[in-house]
Amino acid sequence: MNTLRLIAPFVLPHWRRLSLALLAGIAGSVMDVLRPWPLKFIVDNVLSTHAHHQVAMSFLAFLGHDPMHILVAASLLIVLVAALSGLFEFVQTLWMSQAGQRIIFSVRTALYGHIQRLSLGFHDSHQTGDLQSRVTNDIESMQDMVTVGLLSLVSNSLTLVGMIVIMAIMDWQFAALALSVTPLLFAIVYLYTRRIKQASRLARRKEGELNSIAQETFSAMRLVQAFSREDHENERFRRQNEASLSASLRASSLQAQFTPLVELVVALGTSLIAFVGAEQVLHGRLTAGGLIVFISYLGLMYGPMRQLSKLSSVISRATASAERVADIMRITPELVSHPRAVDVTNVQGAIDFQGVSFSYADGRPALQEIDLSVKPGQTVALVGATGAGKSTLASLLLRFYDPQVGSVLLDGVDLRQLTIASLRRSISLVPQESVLFHATIRENIAYGRIDAAMEEIVAAAQAANAHDFVMRLPDGYETVVGERGETLSGGQRQRLAIARAMVRNAPILILDEPTASLDARSEALTLEALNRLREGRTTFIIAHRLSTIRTADMIVVLDGGRIIERGTHAELVARRGYYHRLLELQFGPTERDTSTVIYLEPRRTRRMRLLRAQ
Repeated sequence: MNTLRLIAPFVLPHWRRLSLALLAGIAGSVMDVLRPWPLKFIVDNVLSTHAHHQVAMSFLAFLGHDPMHILVAASLLIVLVAALSGLFEFVQTLWMSQAGQRIIFSVRTALYGHIQRLSLGFHDSHQTGDLQSRVTNDIESMQDMVTVGLLSLVSNSLTLVGMIVIMAIMDWQFAALALSVTPLLFAIVYLYTRRIKQASRLARRKEGELNSIAQETFSAMRLVQAFSREDHENERFRRQNEASLSASLRASSLQAQFTPLVELVVALGTSLIAFVGAEQVLHGRLTAGGLIVFISYLGLMYGPMRQLSKLSSVISRATASAERVADIMRITPELVSHPRAVDVTNVQGAIDFQGVSFSYADGRPALQEIDLSVKPGQTVALVGATGAGKSTLASLLLRFYDPQVGSVLLDGVDLRQLTIASLRRSISLVPQESVLFHATIRENIAYGRIDAAMEEIVAAAQAANAHDFVMRLPDGYETVVGERGETLSGGQRQRLAIARAMVRNAPILILDEPTASLDARSEALTLEALNRLREGRTTFIIAHRLSTIRTADMIVVLDGGRIIERGTHAELVARRGYYHRLLELQFGPTERDTSTVIYLEPRRTRRMRLLRAQ
């Protein structure tokens, strides 16, 4: 039912194919029901001379009583029934598979889109590998159910019902005897289905955890190899793989027990019918052809029963997977645009944080009573120790989260009154670790604005000091970079990220540690590009390396989620407070004159120069 509820909205567009598949399934079931009747005619009316059934009498009246005519007609009927059965099965399989695959395509697309729209709080608390498993493995299990399981369910159920009806018409007492073992069969199916379902659910969860470990390790392969932790990661993966194996073996063991039990029940029913039916033929209460029909139906009937029982593992896996998919689909994004929200237009870039306090899900306060006003075009640097609240402040501006107390305003309008999409279109982001996709350089730069013309892309790359190195690559702007841009240096990735922000041409800019991991030459090129990017934009710079923020219009010092100092570089140095201590930790003692404050080179650099002089 979870599977059906989940896929129901995606089924309606394909009702025509499903209806045709159902009609073909009904016709195929009729052919299966007719399959033993030509043999009955041969046995009762060719090998014997007495027709004992009204259907047989009608058949003989049509053909006459010539045994050869009956034999030829019955033989042709065998071929015709088989041919029609194959045709209807082909049509049913084709249309059902096409409809099922399209339905699953829609479910997978909807799930992928839904996960992307869930808030960052959701992604912070869920493993990436587990989400990948739901989009791939769990959807594949559901696909098996929809494309194969439902097909088998429909065709075998119709065949089963048809044969039971015909057997009851022929001899209801004998039919009741033939069906006497079905309660035991269905009891076994019910009990084992529940146990297999529980085992399959556990196996799916363990597979998701296993995928998470693999994804985490592969994405950090440089670190793993640098610290020679391959054996450790192998052991961690082995332990989780062992847990996944144990859960899968449990499900397989139950399935292995289940199939022989079904076969045993089927054998009991067949032996009972063969014994009683033969006795009735000897006493003249049943023709030999009638017994053949019953035994054929019994074999054909238990065939669909066996198929339906074997579907339990497919259904159990699909149900467990559907529950995992439904769990995600039921989650609603924490942040959505208000129904009366308006699009941002003519952004000037004035930002106001008014009494803002924010805590993450664990209750830890990240920001407390933040009051900050930024004028259009100003550059504001956010500094402080790790965990001081710098990135959280930027996340609130992007509306990745909403403050629990207070409000954030853009040009005097609360961000919650603006549509999220238009707000984020007004902001460009250059992250600390520039993320590039496995695509061409042109596509990576245009990611900021996919309709950007080639001339705009080249101009942005030139302004970001990226054009020269791009042109030295084998295919220039059509060069495909590796996953996460690993085929490029850190400085090259960062300059491409700046070009991406330039193409976006948004009035507000967030620079998150833009030069944190760059060498001196790359930092110089990057800073030059950043200065161009900042022109005319309201800019927030998150920085640990204080050499990048001296020209900021305002430096905001955060500690423990509170603003403890604010002012220009010179003003904060003159106060000799927290900011001054941070500078001394990075650059050493200061020299003063009457006009400005000059910092000597970093301590390590000065120490190296003195050693060389000695």
